[in-house]
Amino acid sequence: MFREKPLAVTPVNTPNGCIISASYEAKKFGVKTGKLVKDAKALCPALIIRESDTYLYLSYHKKLVEVLESFSPFLAVKSIDEAVIKLSPSEQNSQSAKVLALAIKEKIHSQLGRYLKSSVGIGPNIFLAKQASEYQKPDGLHEIKLENLESYYLSQKLTDIKGINFRMERNLHHLGFFTPIDLFKCPNWQLKEKLGAMGEYWHLKLHGFDLTDAILPIPKSIGHSHVLAPRFRNWRSAWAVLQKLAEKAGKRLRASGLEAGGIFLGVKFLSYGGYKRGMKVQNFSDSITLSRLISRLWQEFSKEDDAPIRIGLALFNLVKPRARQKRLFQSFEKQENLSLAMDAINDKYGAFTLKPASIMNTEGSAPDRIAFGKPL
Repeated sequence: MFREKPLAVTPVNTPNGCIISASYEAKKFGVKTGKLVKDAKALCPALIIRESDTYLYLSYHKKLVEVLESFSPFLAVKSIDEAVIKLSPSEQNSQSAKVLALAIKEKIHSQLGRYLKSSVGIGPNIFLAKQASEYQKPDGLHEIKLENLESYYLSQKLTDIKGINFRMERNLHHLGFFTPIDLFKCPNWQLKEKLGAMGEYWHLKLHGFDLTDAILPIPKSIGHSHVLAPRFRNWRSAWAVLQKLAEKAGKRLRASGLEAGGIFLGVKFLSYGGYKRGMKVQNFSDSITLSRLISRLWQEFSKEDDAPIRIGLALFNLVKPRARQKRLFQSFEKQENLSLAMDAINDKYGAFTLKPASIMNTEGSAPDRIAFGKPL
């Protein structure tokens, strides 16, 4: 029905809804991710708008993972539409890698449908393999080799490099970097001087080093916020949605291998301001502790005020976990292991396959969008 027609996907089909994905036919008219529905339709009056269907995406994601797992045990799923296979020593050559890539593409076509295209990139590290996968989209196969790195970077713009958006591009311009080749040729020490800890990280990945075990800078916070739909604008429903946001934030915290030493809650009202509460706590990463902490802060909010319209949660004071003394009367290890086990099940079978009973009725709020990150 929609083959070869301009099509865009949005979480909510309203004029002010945001485009989260667009077909190649729509992109020809300038319809891009982030545009409002009304602006996209102004560019392309014949544009077809469809609301996102997370469960359909996840069903195809599972089928895709099954295909990839049939080719290699060294599979790492990076997002709902992206995965990495680390080649075995015998496969680490152009000929073997391309034979494997073509076999994967053929099996995707045969088992998931000929209209489902795949773009495969081959490179000396994950970063360059991803860059290569973007080179001939939507159905390409491209390899970036160490010996042709300079010519490759000469053919790209800064925003063609994964991890560089328009804001970062402006910052790089202020630092004297105007093209990818400027970054590539900049000495390691100078990049570290200008970009801080991330400078060395950029130097290594641009030059093809394997950064699988690299230690990345710790983010300042991890959080989620959500504007409540009209039917959820009451304190009871807002609490359930907040617990769902907490589950998401806790999973991200553990996926990053971090613990949090602080928690912040915010509630905004439609007619006037709102509430803000935060506190520092003993480091934790499990969802049980997180649920207990948000409950403590939530009790400080007066439920007699205006109905909430927006809620937000942030975890701060993030640190790498250190060895700690076992406790006699609290089973932190069990709580952490339980949370990790639930994460593993939800990663394999879909977000919130396992979930607390308290968020059973929140499916219509804080929905899981197309997850260009871990399927969450």
